[in-house]
Amino acid sequence: MTRLFLRFYFGVICILVITFAILGYVFRQRNEPQAYRVIEQALSGGVRLAQLRLAAADEASFEPTLQAIQQSFDYPVYLVPFTSEQVGEPLHSRLLAGDVVFQFNRMLIALPDNKHLMAFGPLPEFAQPTPTEVVLGYGAIFLLAAIAIALLLRPVVSQLRAVERTATAIAGGDLSARIDPTSAKRSIALAGAFNTMADRTETLLKSQRELLQSVSHELRTPLARIRFATELIETAPTDELRRSRLESVDKATQELDDLVGELLSYVRLESVATHAKLDRVNIKLLLREQISSVQSLYPSVHISIEDESEPVIGVVNQTSLSRAIKNLLTNACRYAKSRVAMRVLHQANQVVIEVDDDGEGIPATDRAKVFEPFVRLKNTQGRGSGLGLALVDRIVKSHGGHAEVLDSPGGGARFRITIHAN
Repeated sequence: MTRLFLRFYFGVICILVITFAILGYVFRQRNEPQAYRVIEQALSGGVRLAQLRLAAADEASFEPTLQAIQQSFDYPVYLVPFTSEQVGEPLHSRLLAGDVVFQFNRMLIALPDNKHLMAFGPLPEFAQPTPTEVVLGYGAIFLLAAIAIALLLRPVVSQLRAVERTATAIAGGDLSARIDPTSAKRSIALAGAFNTMADRTETLLKSQRELLQSVSHELRTPLARIRFATELIETAPTDELRRSRLESVDKATQELDDLVGELLSYVRLESVATHAKLDRVNIKLLLREQISSVQSLYPSVHISIEDESEPVIGVVNQTSLSRAIKNLLTNACRYAKSRVAMRVLHQANQVVIEVDDDGEGIPATDRAKVFEPFVRLKNTQGRGSGLGLALVDRIVKSHGGHAEVLDSPGGGARFRITIHAN
């Protein structure tokens, strides 16, 4: 962090130095010629009078006149040869035209013979700061800049140091490490964003760990049945018994395949939900399609859909929403006694889908658990993979909605999902 501060400080100092240099250059280029003209205009009167006085003197009185003129000025007055090399071409032309010019802190004017120049100077200089004063002035500016930068960067550096410490702690395995918001009262945006990220990361890692533990447990059950049944096949005394045990192996294998399929779908939804393709879909048509596919699996359960006449249109991912509807319908048929009723309706800018069954229902204390992966209630052991309703919840959330469990008028459970229509 100290290195960051020094880099920032020296960067600002370099910018200030370059700015001063540019301003000084522009100031000189713009103001020096104008200042020279002002000096020439201010002093030209006295210079011309001295030149006229010297030009009027004859050869015998030339030197005394020059000395007299010298005594009238507080700076030296003398003659120099008039050549273009002495003054340069631009000033040479002006002097030939009779102008008074300022050069090298002296005033110049040509005598009538154009062989000599009268030079006045060096002129008294304007009061200027000494080199020591200039150094002290720049030092004061840079010191104030350093103090200002330090004051401005202090809360940022403090938060960055807190982020560094907390990130190091998280990398070391302490997933509960957080930045104390009270340590960054003046600017808490960075600390808040980092803590939110850390909370999200901890939650994801915890969920993955719990999911892995649950998957291990769920996989162990069908694998154990397969191993047990395989061992019994060798000792089966009759073909019929061997066939029965092979059917057990096939059933356990199917459960295992279903579990892996549900798990893959559950994990995949998290990564592709934000990139899923959305289409305008008739939700009632999706319900009828899923009823057709599920009805044959549960012939003893009557499945109905209320008010099929008017379509209900929503902008959804058809594939994932069809999966959610099928899982809800399959779950309802699995626990229903004889009847499952479905309906879909518009409410404001939302689409609501409800699935009712006439089973035993779900106690209010357990309703929040049913959407968690691999959670099974006491009266549901051995039914399903434990991921069906978790998939429903994840699909609905990917559509910006929510899922809930209520009491059904038929005495069982009502599963309701609400998603945005657009």
